[in-house]
Amino acid sequence: MIAPGNGFLLLAYHCGKVIGGTLYLTWKDICYYKFNASDSESLTLRPNNLLTWAGVLEAKRRGCESLDFGRSSASQAGLIEYKAGYGAGERDIFAREIIPPGAPKADDADCRALLGGLTNLFISPSVPDEISEEAGAMLYRYFK
Repeated sequence: MIAPGNGFLLLAYHCGKVIGGTLYLTWKDICYYKFNASDSESLTLRPNNLLTWAGVLEAKRRGCESLDFGRSSASQAGLIEYKAGYGAGERDIFAREIIPPGAPKADDADCRALLGGLTNLFISPSVPDEISEEAGAMLYRYFK
């Protein structure tokens, strides 16, 4: 799923059990905090804090200049506060959706299949990085 050198997975263990994990993706000099999961019964051990700090160190070791925590809904106050604790900046993101009459809705199965197909096409090793980067910038907003 991830080309060598374009990401890393960190896992937190306690007493031999995985209690958390974070997937980071890297592109050029940016590290993206992409997915995180943790065992709800182990949250008092703060595995997410450990994983984020280890992610910062690993991103720096790989030459990344910044860590992108991604979007958060305004309703996720705890997540926004967590990210701010690591120095993440906050800014509003505005989007406008114009759907022509008769066009498929964004949640239709056909539309999802199209986005998936386009994604696979643009991440093909035969596609130049510049094209993949531009396509990613155009399509990323559709993957919520």
